[in-house]
Amino acid sequence: PPADDEDVVALLMRQHGEIRNLFDEVEHSSGDARRDAFRRLVRLLAVHETAEEEVVHPFARRSLPGGEQVVEDRLQEEKAAKEA
Repeated sequence: PPADDEDVVALLMRQHGEIRNLFDEVEHSSGDARRDAFRRLVRLLAVHETAEEEVVHPFARRSLPGGEQVVEDRLQEEKAAKEA
C-alpha cells in the first residue's frame, strides 16, 4: 500500500484538477449554476489549503533544501491570489 504522504500527494493532485474544473465551470456558467459552482470552489479551496498547511508545509519546511523559504514563497503567492 502507498505511504500516507503518497496518499496526501495523490489527494492534493486530484484536488488541483477539481479546482481547475470548477474555475472553468464558474467562468462558463451564469445565474444559479455559477453561484453554486463558485460556492463549491470556495469550499474546496478552503479544504485544500488546510491540507497543504497541516501536511505539506511542515513536511516541506523540514525536508526540502531551503524548505522554509519555499513555503514562505508559496504562502505569499497564495496571499496575492486571495487578494486578487
